Amino acid sequence: MQTIPPPVLVQTRPGHDAWGYENTWKQPLFDCCQSTKLCCLICWCCPCKSYGIYRRLGENCISWCWPMTLWSLRTKIRTLFRIQGSLCGDCAAVQCCACCALVQMHRELDLQGL
Repeated sequence: MQTIPPPVLVQTRPGHDAWGYENTWKQPLFDCCQSTKLCCLICWCCPCKSYGIYRRLGENCISWCWPMTLWSLRTKIRTLFRIQGSLCGDCAAVQCCACCALVQMHRELDLQGL
């Protein structure tokens, strides 16, 4: 006779959103010159570094050829690490200062161990 395991019960604290985004970016968007070497590499060799970020996240490496896909990559990183923000904020960050956004994403992946 086969036994059925008891159901799993997940409880959260009252008033606590289990799916909330409680983290912030480890490096602010416009603090991109903190790492001068990385900043220069991204500014002068942007395609190479963006390809590296796509590869590190397991994305299709052809995607880096289309600049409009960069905001969705930022959204993926933000969602993966439960970072506060919005789709509009991701799109604005990438469209207004793509180099700063790339530095921020690269540093976040480094600090998160990816």
